[in-house]
Amino acid sequence: MAMASVTEDYKSDEKDDEKKVDDTLMADADMDKITAEIEKQPIVSEQRKLTSLLTEFKDHANFTRQMNALIASEHHSSYRQMRRDGNCFYRAFLLGLFETIENTRDL
Repeated sequence: MAMASVTEDYKSDEKDDEKKVDDTLMADADMDKITAEIEKQPIVSEQRKLTSLLTEFKDHANFTRQMNALIASEHHSSYRQMRRDGNCFYRAFLLGLFETIENTRDL
């Protein structure tokens, strides 16, 4: 009786291992699709007007109010969209730094 129980447990473990392998393969395939979709986006977009964000987020009243205040202040006139790949913060920070240096170098 003990031998049959051990054999059944072993078969159960094999099924669990097969399921884990299948789940891993599915996750890898999903990750490949996500990566391909991310790579379709440009690393850094061209400059876009802030007013384009108003149409994109028209259902968010608080955001719209804040954007209207930014546009009215005329301090910021455009933005660039970064590829959302995990490095977007660093890319945006450095690009902003370099653009600031470039713009103030002429002064």
